[in-house]
Amino acid sequence: MKKKKLDDITILRVIGILLVVLAHATHAYTSGWVYETHVKSSFFRRLTLYVYSFHMPLFLFISGAVYYFCRKELEKYNDFKAFAWNKIKRLVVPYIFVGSVYLVPIRLKLGINLYPGITYGGAIFNQILRVQIPGGLWYVVMLFNIFIVFRLFEKLIDANPIITNLIIFSFLYYWSPKITNQYQISRTCFHIIYFYLGYLFQQYKNQIIEKLKMLKYPFWILFITHFCLFTFMRKCLRVPYPYFLWRMLNLSVRIIVPVLGIGYCYFAVLWILNKIPKITENKIIKVLDKNNFIIYLFHEPIIYCILYKLYDSSMKPIILVNICFWVSLLGSLILAFIINKSIILRFLTGNKFKKNILNKRFINT
Repeated sequence: MKKKKLDDITILRVIGILLVVLAHATHAYTSGWVYETHVKSSFFRRLTLYVYSFHMPLFLFISGAVYYFCRKELEKYNDFKAFAWNKIKRLVVPYIFVGSVYLVPIRLKLGINLYPGITYGGAIFNQILRVQIPGGLWYVVMLFNIFIVFRLFEKLIDANPIITNLIIFSFLYYWSPKITNQYQISRTCFHIIYFYLGYLFQQYKNQIIEKLKMLKYPFWILFITHFCLFTFMRKCLRVPYPYFLWRMLNLSVRIIVPVLGIGYCYFAVLWILNKIPKITENKIIKVLDKNNFIIYLFHEPIIYCILYKLYDSSMKPIILVNICFWVSLLGSLILAFIINKSIILRFLTGNKFKKNILNKRFINT
C-alpha cells in the first residue's frame, strides 16, 4: 500500500530527470552557457528557457512530498543528528567526491570557467569547498541546506497557518537575489518555497486532486495557463518598473509559473498511471528511477566533452541535441552500472542500492 502511494512520485521523478538532461542538451543554443553553438536555433533556445521555467522547482516539489511521506506517514527522521548524518552521506559526500574526481578535472581539462593557470588544488578549494561555480552540483548543496533548515524549523512551520508560511517563503524568494550565494544560501532561499509546496501537496493530495478534477480538462487548462504566463513573464515582466504593485505582480507570476508547470506534469502522470497502471514495474522506468541521482551527477560533464568537440561545427541542431541527450544519458547509466558494482563507489555517490523502493537513492534523497 505504501509503495502505491509513491507511484505518482516515481513517474514524476523520471520525467524530471529526463527534463534536466534535455535542458542541458539544448542549453548550448542559449547565450551565457559554457558553450554556445556555431549554428543557432531559436526553437531549442526557447525550449531550453521553457523547461528551465519549472524543471528544478519540480525536483524541490518532489523532495518536499517525499519528505512529508517519510516524516509523517512513515514516521522517520525523528532523531535530528541521525537525519543530518544521513543527508551528509547522501548529499555532501557525493558532492565532494564527484566534484573532486570528476567535475573539476573535466572542467580543468576543457578550460571551462577557470582563471588562467589555476591549479587542481585551487580549483578544488574555490569551486568545491567554497561552492563557487560547481556546475550542476549547486543543486546538491542547496538541497542539503533545505533539508537541514526545514527539519530544524519543521515544528514552527507546522504550527503556523499555511498562508503565513507562504508569505515567509515568498519573502525569502523575493529577497534571495540580495542575499549572498556563498554555500548556495541565495538559491536555498529562492527554492525552499517549492519544497514547502511539495510538503503541503503530499499532506492534502487527495483534496487538491479532487478540486482540480472538477475542471473539465485540468491538464490542458494548467498547460495553457502555464504557457501564457511564461510568455507574459518573458515578454512583459522583464521591465523593472519601480512600483510596488508591479513588483508584487512580478513576484506572484514568477512563483506561480513553476507551480503550473509542476501541476500539468502531475496530471500527465495521473493520466499515464490510469492508462498503464503497472508502468512503475517497467524495466526502463526502474533503471531511470533507481539511478536518477547518478544521472544527475554525471551527465552534464559528458555534455561538456561532446560540445568541446562539436559546438563550433555546422551540425544540424536536432542531431547535436540528440547526441548530447542520448550519449550523456546512456553514458551516465553505464557509470551507474559500474558504481553499483562497488560498495565504496555506492557510498561515495550516495547510493544505498536497497531493494525496497522507498530506500532507493533518488535525486530528492
